[in-house]
Amino acid sequence: MKNILVPTDFSKCANNALTYAFEIARHTGATVHLLHVVYPTEGVDNNIYNSLWIDSYLETRRREVDKVLARYRKNVVFKDVPVESVVEIGFPATTTDEYADQIKADLIVMGTTGATGLRGVFLGSTAGAVISKTKRPAWIVPPKGAYRTTATIAMASDFKMSLGEASRAVLAEIVRAHHAKLKVVHILSQPGEKVDKGQEAAVSKRLGDIPHDFHYIHDSDVPQAINDYLEAVEADGLVTIAHEHGLWHRLFSESVSKAL
Repeated sequence: MKNILVPTDFSKCANNALTYAFEIARHTGATVHLLHVVYPTEGVDNNIYNSLWIDSYLETRRREVDKVLARYRKNVVFKDVPVESVVEIGFPATTTDEYADQIKADLIVMGTTGATGLRGVFLGSTAGAVISKTKRPAWIVPPKGAYRTTATIAMASDFKMSLGEASRAVLAEIVRAHHAKLKVVHILSQPGEKVDKGQEAAVSKRLGDIPHDFHYIHDSDVPQAINDYLEAVEADGLVTIAHEHGLWHRLFSESVSKAL
């Protein structure tokens, strides 16, 4: 892993995600790229006179980014983590996706909620919009999400995932950085449905050298089953693999995202 992109709006949740990104970076050797996006009309009162001060406004934002990074540079734990920062004009989700392509980000790390303070909003928020746009791996950190050197990471799978080598490599580094073993959980939602060892073997082949084992739950309520499993194993992270964004759309529909 070479590049980790972290969009920020300076909220507590965004700062928490940045801390998480620094932890991943120091265990993988990646560079952290901090991105702050300024809306096109931000700092302008729809008046020609004020619009002349946009450069000054952007410079103020850049100084705020530098202040955030200065706190991390003072931390001896993160002193060797390479860091770059940029302030761009645009819309958060679109600009994040475009900038990720520009720097060839291996991973996007961001918080679930932003400076608006909205609680419980996931799909429809910037995080949800980024996930729906990007084809790059994204690690979404909730407000109280904390990095642990020894973690339990679950992966919800319908056994129809398409895992490219680039994404598999990122997943492998995340698992290693957490000293984790991936717990692949599959929900058997149909009455009498049996475990398909052939599909299990196919998933194992896709995961390659990532340490993993399989867990099965019989339940017609998929989101509740996943939620119950995460609580039962005290999971620190949940991984889903989208195949052409199909799994994301199907697994994380509005009702499922609310439940999770």
